[in-house]
Amino acid sequence: MNIKTTLQCIVLVAVAAAPALGDNIFPPDWRGEYGTIMAEWDDWGPAGPGPGLSVYTGDEITANPGGFDPEAPAAYASWGDGTSVQDEFSGRQSVLEVNWDGGMAPVSVGLLNYDWDNPEKRIRLQVTSMGPEVLNFYLASGDWDPGEPQWSTLSLEKMAAVVSETNDHDDGWVTRAYDFTIEPNPLWEAVLLDWGFNTGFDPVHIDQIVIDTWCVPEPSSTALLSAFVLVTLVFFSRKRS
Repeated sequence: MNIKTTLQCIVLVAVAAAPALGDNIFPPDWRGEYGTIMAEWDDWGPAGPGPGLSVYTGDEITANPGGFDPEAPAAYASWGDGTSVQDEFSGRQSVLEVNWDGGMAPVSVGLLNYDWDNPEKRIRLQVTSMGPEVLNFYLASGDWDPGEPQWSTLSLEKMAAVVSETNDHDDGWVTRAYDFTIEPNPLWEAVLLDWGFNTGFDPVHIDQIVIDTWCVPEPSSTALLSAFVLVTLVFFSRKRS
């Protein structure tokens, strides 16, 4: 991140429109920091069998410092033939029903990043569901224009889905948070959710998915920002006196 980009965080904070938070109960402690993005899905559209796609434009995500095209896709969720949308299931409205024969990845989410040459990208994924927890993630990422959703590559990186935090709701639903890191920060990523399709599994129902990402600044950039803030505070303090 260059000096100009770093100093912009003093004056630029753009929070775009976003859906209601629902069971978004495990926000990462870095949510809202400079270089963060958040998108949330809990309304999956009309009932019926897949495939399906839910796309948010640049003005429908929460981002700091913003700057995404307000009319172009910035985030998406997709599901395959073996997944359907239910109007209601077990007290929740608009629920994805994931079937065992849906293929390796019937549900995935994708998100654009800031085009910054930073060392790492942190991701927190929250899934509110009923049934088995996610077994693995398959990650696709790239440094080129991904085109129209869904974004994919020929190479997928498999990651074990280690649960960071869990909340058992009174109505039988469970919210689980998963954390992982990409090095270095890519221009975009797509995360495919896997429940172990090669062996079959019990039915899974998804009420909500939330994804938070942070394009982590280099330590030198953070130090420069802190020094700038300190100098600014000293300057105004002396001016008042």
